[in-house]
Amino acid sequence: MDGCDALAPSDRKRCDFILFFESGKRSQRRPRRWAVPIELKSGTVKAPDLEAIHEQIQCGADVARKLMSAVGGDGASLRPVLGYGSMQRHVSLLLTRSEYRVEIGSRNELIRAVACGDMVGDALK
Repeated sequence: MDGCDALAPSDRKRCDFILFFESGKRSQRRPRRWAVPIELKSGTVKAPDLEAIHEQIQCGADVARKLMSAVGGDGASLRPVLGYGSMQRHVSLLLTRSEYRVEIGSRNELIRAVACGDMVGDALK
């Protein structure tokens, strides 16, 4: 996401990646489309880090929405993901609070935490 000034203002914090794909499972005769903003954090994620992480992933979700609407794919499922090195249980529980939900349109989604080395696909279930 770095260097995407046309899609996100340079003064906003940005997530590391946005993954776009279509799943093999079809619903209503169409593959399911996914937009997955991903923030990666090495080391230990602490409670004070969550606000910045939320801001980065929210920016990624905003960019994903712009890109999907530009190609006529407004129906994408959003799944924000945090890849982390380590995180204490109380910090992962804080991620379930409403202020850390990522908004896209009229919906909001929890940030799914995935330990580094695990499969991103596990967060899509």
